[in-house]
Amino acid sequence: KQKEKLAHLLGNERWSRANVPSECQEVADWLAQPPKPVVASADDAGGEEESSFDDGQASKSTADDAGDSSNGPPSTPKPLSKRKDKVLVSIDHGDGYFYKSTNDGAKNFHLLRTESKDYTMNKIWDSYIEEEKDKYLSSYDITKDYLLLNYRVKGLSESIVKKLSDNKEKSIKFPDEAYTASLYSTNYKENDIRVNYASLAKPSTVYEYDYDKDKLKTLKVQEIPSGFNPKEYKVERLYVKTDGVQVPVSLFYKKSLFKKDGSNPLYLYGYGSYGISTPPAFRNSA
Repeated sequence: KQKEKLAHLLGNERWSRANVPSECQEVADWLAQPPKPVVASADDAGGEEESSFDDGQASKSTADDAGDSSNGPPSTPKPLSKRKDKVLVSIDHGDGYFYKSTNDGAKNFHLLRTESKDYTMNKIWDSYIEEEKDKYLSSYDITKDYLLLNYRVKGLSESIVKKLSDNKEKSIKFPDEAYTASLYSTNYKENDIRVNYASLAKPSTVYEYDYDKDKLKTLKVQEIPSGFNPKEYKVERLYVKTDGVQVPVSLFYKKSLFKKDGSNPLYLYGYGSYGISTPPAFRNSA
């Protein structure tokens, strides 16, 4: 009711903070501030507007480098680059560098890097991770010591961790032949590396990855109230040749029921178009 009352008051041009409930006063104070210029996100695409960054470089930097607005007035955003039609850009910052993933000149995306100190739009971006013709760079993340790369290879996720000090890479090995996985970090300074994982036989799982030991540690698994034992099922990845193209197929079955003689009934489902495919992930509903 209080939210409804606040919405009603703010919908009235003559609203006054004196009429706002005490528990909503903070929101009302914020809304009463003069409007500020809208700054475009570096992750958006289209048009000719400019991406921007905060010269405090707070994105992934340490507290000493970040221009924390709690200790003073917020710093002024500066432009990173002009937008281009049909060009996608994702920009991050870490340890004195800007990183930029883009499809500009690279259909499967590549990763560029440049020093963030004294940055101007005319500064040259160096190629850091080159485009690969058989891999699609879908996303990335950064920690203090590692670069986390999420690829799509023949419709399957590939998770690569690159150590920044020596440029050595490790591709994470997962328990199933077909799956979905996504690398990310929750703590830049602590080098926290996590993986969201799922397969047709494995409910959504959060792993912690240890680079030195090259091992995954289970942190959380989606609970299935009706009960489910992944060990009773098997996931295989096959390829079917169609019109000269190898089409990937994820095969899922219960071990005790699959005869492998062609007598089992088969439910076939799939979709793939416009860069969108059906991920081989767990579903707890029919």
